[in-house]
Amino acid sequence: LMAYQLSGNLNDGVLNMLNAKYILYENKQGDNVAERNPNALGNAWFVNNVSFVKGAAEEMKSLFHFNSKDSAHISPTEIAYVDEQYKSAVGSFVTRDSNSIITMNSFDNDAITYKSKTAVNQIVVFSEIYYKDWKAYIDGKPADYFKANYVLRGMNIPSGEHTIEFKFEPKAFFIGDKIGRICSWITALLLVALLARIFLKKNKHTLT
Repeated sequence: LMAYQLSGNLNDGVLNMLNAKYILYENKQGDNVAERNPNALGNAWFVNNVSFVKGAAEEMKSLFHFNSKDSAHISPTEIAYVDEQYKSAVGSFVTRDSNSIITMNSFDNDAITYKSKTAVNQIVVFSEIYYKDWKAYIDGKPADYFKANYVLRGMNIPSGEHTIEFKFEPKAFFIGDKIGRICSWITALLLVALLARIFLKKNKHTLT
């Protein structure tokens, strides 16, 4: 992404989908100046359509359409490019409804919560990096999500009012945590057994 979209001629659309609120540039005096980006898309947004592509290379090429300097410019709010392997997770949906709402309610290192309100099923793109160890939940129940626009997360949001959660739950961590707990219990039991043996041995000598 850095090499193809964010080096040299910056892809404004990609900056917007990454929710880049400020852009740093060098002015004529050689000073670094931070300029506010009014087109940053925020934490999440609904899209009108999904275009399926085949493989990461096609995903990357598709992102060039997001460049506002391109004559074939398409906004990330209009379309999401998704690898065809995620078709089942995308499912059926309706074009973006302007009355639909999605807001971020909380953000932590390993947990993010959103609230949504829609009249029909719609596709949402989250300005968060896709990574397999993040698990998704809708109203506390496991939910599917997919990789969108090469690096971000997308989800089919059902109609109604819902709480959407992303939790960082790496399998290796939980396996390690369980092993650690088991080892702690074994150590505690061995310590109790050792203390009991010392106590019984001491009492035996006292009685004799």
